[in-house]
Amino acid sequence: MAPKSNIIRRVKAKYSVKIKGRRKRSGRTFTPALSASNDSPLLPLNTSELNDSSASYSGYNDSMTIGKQCYSEKRQKLSKNWRELEKKLLVIKRQSYNRISSTCYHCHREVDEIIRCSDCGPDQYFCLDCWHTCHDAVWFHSPDIWKGKMFCKMPLEPRTMKRSDKHWCNSQYTKHLTVVNNQGIQHDVLVEFCGCESEGETLLRSNLWPCSPTSPQVAVSIELLELLRVLCLEKHVSTEGFCNALEYRYHRAPGQKAKVKNFQGY
Repeated sequence: MAPKSNIIRRVKAKYSVKIKGRRKRSGRTFTPALSASNDSPLLPLNTSELNDSSASYSGYNDSMTIGKQCYSEKRQKLSKNWRELEKKLLVIKRQSYNRISSTCYHCHREVDEIIRCSDCGPDQYFCLDCWHTCHDAVWFHSPDIWKGKMFCKMPLEPRTMKRSDKHWCNSQYTKHLTVVNNQGIQHDVLVEFCGCESEGETLLRSNLWPCSPTSPQVAVSIELLELLRVLCLEKHVSTEGFCNALEYRYHRAPGQKAKVKNFQGY
């Protein structure tokens, strides 16, 4: 019987390469120098081409390693800079709890019980007369007054919020409402209404949104509701959770509870 002729085989070698956390399988076809005859033994595959193909990925892995090292060094340097600055910031924060000045910035008088209004800006100090003069047409500011050794919340006298269009008629009446300002702080305000329009329309003239369509007891600032809308869209924050966060952030004394727990139905 005649011997079989030599047959050149083409062998397909498979290998995998990991790129950016994903394993990519690849394959190439090689022609090794071997024969399929019964007389010749099986020779090992020549994998030089496979090594040349995977060599290009070694440089990519090296660059990724260098990039990770640079990022880690930047984060460590940033953390070190913050630790060095932390002590200085704490000293300045402690100083803000003390009375920096006892001089009114408007009339330049020395006052023992100086009033500080953080809503007007940093280091805004007033005497009692200048406070009433500057805040006659300003609403929802929460001033602090110096009491010997520390600043305490200044009790505010009740004021009446009138219509912004200066409307007057014989059907006018006043009503106590809880108003939540832009910072989430609740204020007891006496609001003036009339029978010419609904209470919700009068509140909206002052950039306040009524929490009930008829006879509202609570009004919320439009800017605060805009913040709630964005949080609901981005993080799915509930209205009750938002109110609880405001209560936790802006409570005035231990054990003091906010009057409004939810903006709905008041």
